[in-house]
Amino acid sequence: MKGVAYLLIGLSLMLLVSTAYDEYRGVASVTTRNMARITVAKADDPGQFHDLITYEWIRAFVVMGGGAILLSICRSADRLDPFSPTFNGNDELDELGEELDREREKRQRPPR
Repeated sequence: MKGVAYLLIGLSLMLLVSTAYDEYRGVASVTTRNMARITVAKADDPGQFHDLITYEWIRAFVVMGGGAILLSICRSADRLDPFSPTFNGNDELDELGEELDREREKRQRPPR
């Protein structure tokens, strides 16, 4: 899952660079659902160009947000998994372990 999260973050970085380049050169293009390609030049139609660039920026940040959320879920699951090397544990578990160790020592002592 972490690989998918990093893949989404990498994809979003590529989309951000592509969007910045489109805005710099003044020509934006996008592929629609039916695989038609729409290309708009800033000089020809500034309003539609602005709308298309806004769509590209939002798309890139949504993909980045999805990757970040997925990564945070994976990291949170690692912190809560007792078999994970990044398990934080908490004080109650430590106290319970110490209490169980004391009880085991009491039971293993020979009677007096």
